[in-house]
Amino acid sequence: MSSSQSKVTYSNNQEYKLVRIEDGNLEAAKEAFLRSFHYQYKQYDPVKDLGLEPIEGTPSNDKAKDDRQILELFLQIAFSEEAGRFDNIVQNGQKDGGQTIEYFFQVESRRHPPAAPGEDEDSSVVGYASIQCEPFKNHCYIHQLGVSPEHWGHGVGRKLVFALKESGYHPDLSSISILTRRINQEGIDFYKHIGFEEVSLQATQDSFLDFTKYIQLKWEE
Repeated sequence: MSSSQSKVTYSNNQEYKLVRIEDGNLEAAKEAFLRSFHYQYKQYDPVKDLGLEPIEGTPSNDKAKDDRQILELFLQIAFSEEAGRFDNIVQNGQKDGGQTIEYFFQVESRRHPPAAPGEDEDSSVVGYASIQCEPFKNHCYIHQLGVSPEHWGHGVGRKLVFALKESGYHPDLSSISILTRRINQEGIDFYKHIGFEEVSLQATQDSFLDFTKYIQLKWEE
């Protein structure tokens, strides 16, 4: 996999490295994404609270298992759409003549210092983000972002949110937007904690989304 990366940070005896994914595949990033949202949404009923479609056929006698399958299917589909865009960019390059640029990042973690002298442990992917940048507007939109829950609170999410600015790809970036479910209070609290504010959805409404269930947040420098 070809990649480029920003400076390394350390927290909780872990070394965290931001890496831009430029070829290969997103399988390792996918696991971090799935773990993040399974954890965030496990307290909710996927049909009643999240508005997802129930499993076709007769439900089993294990509602918790059925709920997990519903959420898993939804997350797999959501991620596969981003993976499809990534594969298309790898094969055909960026589109729109540079008007928009798609970026895919992951954060890799390894123990620091190593558990034993001279030990070189393999890194694991603990965070992922797909970001669309409009360089002529100094703006970007975060399509997806997820961090494995055991690595929350150590700067991984913030590293991904500000990846384009702090890694030097777009140091003049002046605004960042994200759309998330209103029920995702942990996510909303995180974004507000790092400087995002709620903004009107009027200008970005699409027919396929129920905007009573979503909130748009924006960071501006």
